[in-house]
Amino acid sequence: MAFFLVSGFVIYYSSCGGGRQPTAKRYFVSRIRRIYPIFCFALLSGYLLQCLTAREFVHPDWVQLAGNLLMLQDNGYLKSGVWFGCFGGNGPLWSLSYEVWFYILFFLVIRLSLKQGNGLRHVVGAASLIAAVLFCAVPNAIALYLSYFITWWSGVELAREFDRRGHMTFKQQWPVILWLIVLAGWWTGVTLYRHWHLKQALLFGVEPVLQLRHVCAAIALMVLGIAWAKARFVGFRPLLGWGVWMAPISYGLYVLHYPLLIYLENFGHSALVNFALTSAIVIPLAYLLEVVLQKQINLATDRFFGLRQTPAARRVSELHDAPTPP
Repeated sequence: MAFFLVSGFVIYYSSCGGGRQPTAKRYFVSRIRRIYPIFCFALLSGYLLQCLTAREFVHPDWVQLAGNLLMLQDNGYLKSGVWFGCFGGNGPLWSLSYEVWFYILFFLVIRLSLKQGNGLRHVVGAASLIAAVLFCAVPNAIALYLSYFITWWSGVELAREFDRRGHMTFKQQWPVILWLIVLAGWWTGVTLYRHWHLKQALLFGVEPVLQLRHVCAAIALMVLGIAWAKARFVGFRPLLGWGVWMAPISYGLYVLHYPLLIYLENFGHSALVNFALTSAIVIPLAYLLEVVLQKQINLATDRFFGLRQTPAARRVSELHDAPTPP
């Protein structure tokens, strides 16, 4: 959920900050080239590791692969209504499908409702609540994605206020926090109903407790984030600043690590050894993919689609080329 909020903040700030209005071509080219090349590499590497584990060529699940390429994957053993599992057992890929659909919804909402201003938060909040209700009646992936949209949009609201005022306040953010509380109330009711009336066991990482946990986490992150911002992010550098070196390669680390960890478990090493081996392989691989290859992809697509490099994109290139973290 922290990732969803940060993503919503960054997408708004990089696309619409300073009063800019994103064009469809630049917005979607930027999103596709950022997600798909490394995502496809993760699918391929996960499949190859499955073959190495089985010591033979495994017949791929082509239907599941197609669902992943369409960004419709999720963890079906944790939630109902899932259409496609994560290809190759790469569980962390579940969040990418949500991200991609949030990107699409964000562009549609922003382009169709630019004059709505603060009313956007109510449109998104109501849509997420209705989707959550519909999902409980007829579980399906579309309703599931949309029910989570308000958590991602919370980051958008923080970015909108920060862009306009240079800070974030509870006064401006209470409506979106209230929508999250209402959504949490819905999932609380569903959880209690299934436990008491339907006699279902409650598991912390499984629906409906999972959805309740996620929404409550989003509420906590909003409250703590705004409070921390009001305190001028005191202690940020010693607490989180050390992780700045991971920023250029964080996506690669996220999508590549899990299949390798699972594969290494076959050799009986300790968890610490598996972690060290995975880090030694994935960190340089992520650097090659995200810093070296991604830069070439960006330049090639800019030329092909006739896109000029934005100041934000130039800043990213400078950070990638910098010998030390900023």
